[in-house]
Amino acid sequence: MSDVSHSKIWPYTAIFVLPDDAQGGADHIEGHRLSVFVASPYARRGAVVSTHYDQLSIIRTSELILGMKPTYLYDAFARPMWEVFKSSPDNRPYEPYNIPESLMDEINHKQASPLAKESAKYTWVADAVPENVMNRITWAYRYGTPKACPKRIGRVPYNPCADDSADSAREIAKAKATIGILREIAAGRRPR
Repeated sequence: MSDVSHSKIWPYTAIFVLPDDAQGGADHIEGHRLSVFVASPYARRGAVVSTHYDQLSIIRTSELILGMKPTYLYDAFARPMWEVFKSSPDNRPYEPYNIPESLMDEINHKQASPLAKESAKYTWVADAVPENVMNRITWAYRYGTPKACPKRIGRVPYNPCADDSADSAREIAKAKATIGILREIAAGRRPR
């Protein structure tokens, strides 16, 4: 993104960054919610917009930017991301923000939180916590008890919070090894 923002096409650019899917776990607040990052001279810098959008909103917004008509019914009815943008551009280049290394070791010190001891076992980086464990912890945190997690989602019998201790142990070991390698690379002790 930084390279694009330093190029001659930056004044005409809008970049949408979103996760490819929810990895099977419904969000603890709203199952259709996703986090989206927008980089553009027309994007409101530093703004956090809490308006409900979904993936079709991104498609509809992109169509409007490109001057296209909706391609089918669902994107035609999708809510465009009006609140994310402003009418006058700020052509300053996008500058990425480096997340401090100390955040990698940050933990929730509230030992009274539901499932705090289970949460402390894991390294909280992308895909390092098994989906079912993440669901249990998230639902318990949001609703005060692990029992709040639904036992079944959808027509196929699927328990999003099922206990799988073997998978958890593998993920804990894999995450610790990954963090160790990343720290060696950052310190220059290991080639990329």
